[in-house]
Amino acid sequence: MAHPEGLSFVSVVGEGDDLVAEEIAEHPFGKPNLTGRRWPLADVRLLAPILPPKIIGVGRNYAAHAEELGNALPDNPL
Repeated sequence: MAHPEGLSFVSVVGEGDDLVAEEIAEHPFGKPNLTGRRWPLADVRLLAPILPPKIIGVGRNYAAHAEELGNALPDNPL
């Protein structure tokens, strides 16, 4: 979640118009340990609840690799 002070993993609790985001201290998957910091849901932006497991490079974006394969370089990165 994005909040005025940065990014955090949160648990959303409450009902109706009283929803709040409670900050989770550590890894978000498992039993949450809350920090005590909370924000009204209207004051934050929810993001995808994932941790990226890896970074993927596309070979066609690398000139030498594209040349090896006989491919033209793309006009824009893929």
